Amino acid sequence: MVLSADVSDLLERVACPTLIIDTTSDSANATPSQSAALTALIADARLVTLDFGDHFPVRPTDTRAILADISEFLTGTRPKSPTRRALAMICFTDIVGSTQRARTLGDREWVETLADHDQLVAAIVSSHRGRVVKRTGDGVLALFETPSEAIEACAAMRPALDRFDLEIRAGIHAGEVEIADDGDLHGLAVHIAARIAAQATAGEILVSAAVASLTAGTAISFHDPTTRHLAGIGDWQIASVHRPH
Repeated sequence: MVLSADVSDLLERVACPTLIIDTTSDSANATPSQSAALTALIADARLVTLDFGDHFPVRPTDTRAILADISEFLTGTRPKSPTRRALAMICFTDIVGSTQRARTLGDREWVETLADHDQLVAAIVSSHRGRVVKRTGDGVLALFETPSEAIEACAAMRPALDRFDLEIRAGIHAGEVEIADDGDLHGLAVHIAARIAAQATAGEILVSAAVASLTAGTAISFHDPTTRHLAGIGDWQIASVHRPH
């Protein structure tokens, strides 16, 4: 009865502002879209199409996206995405010479090698109580609870990636970040960590002075820190993790 009912002739009598929310999954399969037809029949109706896989939101981000559209429709202002600040150990890794290696292997084999790299790195990060935030081209951005765990994870990656003939460099910084609702990281501390990683040579782990000072009492040692210029940031004290023989 519901599917066969047609109240199209009543829609023109709707006098209040109307928001219609649809998802791309079903809208794309309807010709014409029922949501578009509904919008056309109601005066001053607004259609919002969200990129979900289902009409029933099962992820917190889906629910918040719907609520954001409703809030904007009712108030004229879209709420800011929720974030929280936290002190974090931010780590960037990068594959050294990735362009040349990709040229040597060819596209298909390089993609397979990257997949092996990602799987292995994710496992090592997880085993050191860390979390891979996202891939960054030929490396990763990871978050750790302590500086020693971040350093030890990067140190463990080096011999583990030898089996794929891959060499990495890494940069670690400790600072406050904004953790977005989707888990991504934002803030100056993230940029500092990325700039530190860019200064590292093949197989090297560079850390900011803040990270080095926090490892006091551990077995981790460093070469004497030096002042380096980080593009767009300024001069920072950077130390290289001592690589045992």
